[in-house]
Amino acid sequence: MNTANHALLEIVSAGVTFTAGFAGRVRTQALSDMTMSVGGPDPSITAVVGESGSGKTTLMRVLLGFQPTTDGTVTFDGRPLERFSRSELRAYRRQVQAVFQEPFDVFNPFYRIEHPLVAPLIAFGLASNRRSALEQVAAAMTAVGLRPAETIGKYPHQLSGGQRQPVMRARAMSLQPTILLADEPVSMVDASLQSTILEPMWKINRARDRTGLCHA
Repeated sequence: MNTANHALLEIVSAGVTFTAGFAGRVRTQALSDMTMSVGGPDPSITAVVGESGSGKTTLMRVLLGFQPTTDGTVTFDGRPLERFSRSELRAYRRQVQAVFQEPFDVFNPFYRIEHPLVAPLIAFGLASNRRSALEQVAAAMTAVGLRPAETIGKYPHQLSGGQRQPVMRARAMSLQPTILLADEPVSMVDASLQSTILEPMWKINRARDRTGLCHA
């Protein structure tokens, strides 16, 4: 993958318009003429700042390939996402991971907390078996400030929101993404605890040459 001469992930003149009502007469502009780039030869952190409803989460969904644009293009390593094959898009979604703002709706209440971390490691071939995956999960949890012995084996309802959100970060980071998108990563915690979230993300960014995009 060549990132020496261009940004890894780019969005150019992108817009997203949602329609509703009879014949789509009600139109809502969620994103307009958005151009930005993230990633490249050096690790970086980019902050997208705006008030609630300004389109930050829509931008994140566009970059993840979950939301098509009405106008403009999104490219990864110089190629438009719309031209990716199914296997290429699958690989893309491992390399570009997200940590969503709301930790309550992410986990299936019928699965133990480690299930959504173990399953993708095996699916993407990053672990050969469950034991190996659990070892990686434990390491990722430790990196984000969790105690694996007090977290693994529990169900989502047995953890607080302040514990579930680090689990989401551990999940994203365990997949060794090239780019990490964080949707208001400190909105659910007190100001006194925000540094405990941002500092590990910064250290991983520098130590592993990762690029981060944070919404605030």
